Amino acid sequence: MVIHAESQKVLPRPRHRPVRVDLPLWLVANGRLSIAELADLRGQARAADQPVEDLLITSGRFSEADLLSLTAEEAGFGFHAGGAHADAAVLGELGKPLSRKLGFVAAKTFGGMPILLVSKPWNLTQIRRALPAAFACAPLGLIDTASLEDLIARQPSLGELTEAESCRGWDLARLRRRAMIAVTALALSAVLMPGVALLTALGLAMFSMIAVAGLKVAAAIATLTKPAGQTFSTRRAALASDPLVSVLVPLYRETDIAGRLVRRLSRIDRAAELMEVLIVVEADDLGTIAALRRADLPRHFRLVEVPAGAVRTKPNAMNYAVGFARGDIIGIYDAEDEPDPHQISAVVQAFLRAPPDVACVQGQLDFYNDRATWITRCFAADYAAWFRMVLPGIARLGLVVPLGGTTLFFRRDALERLGGWDAWNVTEDADLGLRLARHGWRCEVIETVTREEAVARPRAWIRQRSRWLKGYAMTWATHMRDPVQLVRDLGPVRFAAVQVQFLLTLAQYLLAPLLWSMWLMSFTDLHPLSHLLAPGIKSAVFWTCILVYLADAGVMFAGLRRAGKARLWPIIPLMQVYFLMGTVAAVLGLIEMLVRPYHWQKTDHGQD
Repeated sequence: MVIHAESQKVLPRPRHRPVRVDLPLWLVANGRLSIAELADLRGQARAADQPVEDLLITSGRFSEADLLSLTAEEAGFGFHAGGAHADAAVLGELGKPLSRKLGFVAAKTFGGMPILLVSKPWNLTQIRRALPAAFACAPLGLIDTASLEDLIARQPSLGELTEAESCRGWDLARLRRRAMIAVTALALSAVLMPGVALLTALGLAMFSMIAVAGLKVAAAIATLTKPAGQTFSTRRAALASDPLVSVLVPLYRETDIAGRLVRRLSRIDRAAELMEVLIVVEADDLGTIAALRRADLPRHFRLVEVPAGAVRTKPNAMNYAVGFARGDIIGIYDAEDEPDPHQISAVVQAFLRAPPDVACVQGQLDFYNDRATWITRCFAADYAAWFRMVLPGIARLGLVVPLGGTTLFFRRDALERLGGWDAWNVTEDADLGLRLARHGWRCEVIETVTREEAVARPRAWIRQRSRWLKGYAMTWATHMRDPVQLVRDLGPVRFAAVQVQFLLTLAQYLLAPLLWSMWLMSFTDLHPLSHLLAPGIKSAVFWTCILVYLADAGVMFAGLRRAGKARLWPIIPLMQVYFLMGTVAAVLGLIEMLVRPYHWQKTDHGQD
């Protein structure tokens, strides 16, 4: 797309020292802008580290077409008529963020002639300084932002992760053979040595239960007693005092929720010139695209259509969309999210106060339909314990933070240095949290809340949880390819905690029915283990289960109180039934890991 095609001119000859047209002063001189307005804009521009001309566009005072036409008229630049492609080498050397921020792309015509295309000619001096010598004197052409972004987006955004850090390329045949051997061995041991098999399973179940509960309690104590991890430092990462924040919102088949999403995100109280919302959709999701276009997107909202790729997952879409983002901070929201209106300001302040090794800020999640069904009540208690008590404590203990999939905000430079998300991992958030830790970055959890929709039906809950648990298994298996290196990267304490967070959590779900059945042993001798355990051991198992149950209940109740939902405490006894559904989800997740590991089980929304 080329604007003002009727006014295209022959490109001027190369200029070694292009003259910068001071458009704001020209607008004042011609009565298009008052001196007071210009003074106010210049103050905002200094705070946001942006040119005044950018604010003229983002504030809606002038259209991009108007300012480009004025530049063409005053400086004699011509509009580019097409027939060029971005120079991949230059784009890779300078980086897409700089190209988008300054508004230029070093390109070549199909005849091989270098050409400099600019959508922000007021940045020309900075652009020339950034360019390699081959483009220092290249002819200039004006181009609108949409066409410029199209040229840039044709080049890959974030580089693929190395084989060692990604779960792509798994040898599924080999994995299935190993799984078959393991299942056969378990079946034979259950038939030939049932007593030994049951005792071994009980030992593993008790160990995983105690380890997971112990980590939860330690994290909860840290949340209540240790100060928040936001430490002050005079040495900060390079961020403007009021940086631009880019929020990515991946959608897929969300025709019913598109309008509400726009209304919810429009309530965020950050100025449009300091925030952009990129709604990310698959290019063939025509229903969602049509719904979004009917929703009358605000000027700081943009639609990014993701072309078909090797996989169709949320992380793949986000990797593509980052190339369109201009912000120094990259955030993620889900389709059904309802963030606190002050949330972005809180995130910015957290980053500005934090030392430079804090690469990520995680917000807390809650539900706005927590009273819909017994499952939503249980889900609310589950999330209250996790986001209000456990996750903040994990961060304060310096352990690996398995991130949630939404209300996440990253320093852009850290995200790009990591190579973005693993497009093949269906719990890309937890995987990214582990990779951040391996590369020396930290994550902090801050007290800002996003409300979302809890799934209300057992089948939907099991589908969602099966994807999460499959992703946990994939993440653990990927990073445990070289356990020695993982110990070196994390240290022994964090390595041990990762085993609890990923492997033993999965084991606890799988073995939950065995632990649940231990309650029967107190009332009947029909349990298969009744005659294999001495009375003292049976008593120890029983009281250990009681203590763990009380500890879990205590953490959950404390989380509900901190969330302002103490009224939901009667649901806590039902959490045992709720977590038994997790056993079904874990089994399905492991089966799917062997059959179609990269398939994304979509969660349906729009029930509020």
